[in-house]
Amino acid sequence: FGEIKGNHCLIVSKKGEVLGMALIYDRYSTWKGRVIHLEDLIVREKHRNRGIGGALYNEVMKYAHEQGVKRVCWEVLDWNKVAIDFYRSTGARIVDGWQVVHMDQDSLNRYVNEALPKG
Repeated sequence: FGEIKGNHCLIVSKKGEVLGMALIYDRYSTWKGRVIHLEDLIVREKHRNRGIGGALYNEVMKYAHEQGVKRVCWEVLDWNKVAIDFYRSTGARIVDGWQVVHMDQDSLNRYVNEALPKG
């Protein structure tokens, strides 16, 4: 990520082929302090069920622990039972009552250009 500090990508590769990756970056919570956000943890389909995802996850958690952050946060889709079960087995908690909110680019443009007061 060049000049951008606080963004990290962990990669598992073999003979030049990327098998999986974890993308993390620093965030700050007004309630907790410094946290790390796990944006993506992806293993190529043909390389799944070999422990690569778990190894990436472990490296993310070790890094977060070394950094002394207050928490690691990420989203998981409700249909991804394998991931949910894995996360729970490690002590992670799926937080009920919190809803993920996104403002996509089209909605953002419409809101800024049509809904915000001019001037």
